[in-house]
Formats: sequence, structure tokens, C-alpha cells
Amino acid sequence: MSEDPDSELITAVEVMPANVGDGQVAMKLLEQQAEAGLEPAEVVADQQYAAGELREQAQSHGEGTSLVTKAAALPNDGYLHKSEFEIDLEAGTVTCPAGEVAHFAGRFRPGHSTEAVFAAATCGRCPFAIACVRTSGQGRTISIHPYEHQLQAAAERRQQPDFPALMAKRPAVERKQAHLNRKGASRSRYFGLHKTRLQLFWSATVVNIERLMAIGQAVSSPGAARTAPA
Repeated sequence: MSEDPDSELITAVEVMPANVGDGQVAMKLLEQQAEAGLEPAEVVADQQYAAGELREQAQSHGEGTSLVTKAAALPNDGYLHKSEFEIDLEAGTVTCPAGEVAHFAGRFRPGHSTEAVFAAATCGRCPFAIACVRTSGQGRTISIHPYEHQLQAAAERRQQPDFPALMAKRPAVERKQAHLNRKGASRSRYFGLHKTRLQLFWSATVVNIERLMAIGQAVSSPGAARTAPA
């Protein structure tokens, strides 16, 4: 489900099998919005929408949509994470926290993975080796994701000053989902995705009508509450 953060109206809904992750229907939600003339520059989402390939697809859709998500939790295993290395996709190099440089095994091309391997001798004399190299006698290997450029862009977006305020809007979607569930979206009355999809559209329509009524009431009575009827 997608929601406009300003009007709090549902802009797209989609049904999927229970064993399919939310991220796999992201493009369908964007396509629905495009059909209605809505092409958001950014969509705030959870980790289900954080995959690099999905980000690439969203960027290629229409005028381009960026998926904004929180960073995934890093493992607390005592080893230096990949994020602590500086990856230069244009130069094809990886610089480690100690300042040593390793080159990509092959030129980076979007959609294709590669890696950079530090020389074993270089890592062997490094003071960070105990917290970096898991196997003694080998050099650290940094895997370059097929959509590393998208992951870097997402990390840069998280450093923007407005990122915390943007993510603060995210819980509104969960509240809207709960409202949608109360209006019949929590359980299908039918067999098959097609009929269940119709049921979801009906429920979303009811929720949006209630929201429009609340907006109209707030406009006509400035002191009235903005909460839609449950």
C-alpha cells in the first residue's frame, strides 16, 4: 500500500501471495500511481524495499523514483564492515581504513558483480588485521554488489539533513494499513488474487472516502478534529 503523506489518502494498493515479500510488488504500486498521474520523486519505505535491483527499477520507471529506507542493522561480530571501506566505482578501487588500496577484479558494470582483494602481505602487516581478516594468511575481500551504485546513493541520501524528518513520516503508513484492515482488508472473503484485489480496492475506496469527509469537515469547521471515523 502507498499513501500520500500530506493528504493521507491511499494512492495504490496491491495483493500478493502470503509467501511473497512486499518488495516484489513495489513496481506495481508505482505503476498504479503513474496511471493516476502520480509519479513521486521519493518513496519512504521499509527494508523490504531496500534491494539494489529494486532501486534500479524504480529509478528507471517514468521520471525516476528514489526509494528512501533506513540502513540495515550491521552485524555486531567485532569485524570491520564493508561500509567502513571507501569504494570508488569510477576508479575501480577500494580503500581500507588503514589507507591501503585494492583494485576491482573487473570493471564495474551495473547489474554485474565483481570484487576487490587485498594482498595477503598487505593485510598481514596491518594493525587492523585481527578485526578485518577472518582467515589467517589471506587478504580481505570486498564484494562489489551488482547495484553498488544504488546502495551508495541510498547511503548518501541517509546523510541528508532532512532524512530524520522524512523517516518520521513512515509510521503514518502503518496507521493507514491498520485503518484499511479494519475496513475489511485483513482477510479475504474470496478465493484467488483477482477477487481479493477487488476487495482490497473497495476497502481502500471506503478509507479514502472517510478521509475526504474528514478533510472536508476540517475545512468547513477549522476547529474540528482531523481524525477520520473508524
